[in-house]
Amino acid sequence: MEEYRTIDSADGCVAWFSKLRKYMAGNKISLLVSRHAEEREGWSRIPTNTPLCPILHHNSSIVRKNHRFWTGGYLDPIWIYEKYLALSTREYPDHVATPNTRLFPGCPFCNTAAGNPCAHGSGRNGPSTGAAFVSYLQSASAVERIDTYGMTFELQEKYGYDFHIDFLAPIVRQCCTKCVFHGAQLKREELFKNVKTNVHAAHSAAVARRDSLRGKLAALRQRPKPWIQHGRR
Repeated sequence: MEEYRTIDSADGCVAWFSKLRKYMAGNKISLLVSRHAEEREGWSRIPTNTPLCPILHHNSSIVRKNHRFWTGGYLDPIWIYEKYLALSTREYPDHVATPNTRLFPGCPFCNTAAGNPCAHGSGRNGPSTGAAFVSYLQSASAVERIDTYGMTFELQEKYGYDFHIDFLAPIVRQCCTKCVFHGAQLKREELFKNVKTNVHAAHSAAVARRDSLRGKLAALRQRPKPWIQHGRR
């Protein structure tokens, strides 16, 4: 695909996210970004000296999620707050980020939109991995331009996904002034649309089967039953 040729020939740093769904051995990769630094099957396709940028809720995540350390080493983590993990005080007693930690600090949209949408605590899973990383790059003075490919935002508005705060509000599009969004995002969003359609179809089919069985059981209950006497009908 033309987009992948563009990425492979890029002069700057190329970061891939941990699931590496579209990564093929030999594609350019300068940095791996991973939530909880959790190693995944696709990592066997990338050079083992690729550094990892962990997106962490708690500094114990690297140990909890892996059976070994990543050979490429770790950069300083980007801290996020996830509401559902914060409830597990036994496993995660101390949190570096707080519910009021913000994506894109200083962004006018975050300061004027209702409900404090850029606060990590505004959604169950805090910011998405992509939004947390892009927010970090936006605040880095050495970064002049951010080209994004295959990144999905605003899924709540379009398809009903509400895992992350940047799915609930157009935070990245409103706040990332360095970003150039490429067409692959539309393909990824279409994929989510198809997934949701398939889930709804499967649910509808299950409801239809359930109602059919209920109807058959109700019909059986209405049928006259023969008397049973002395063990014989």
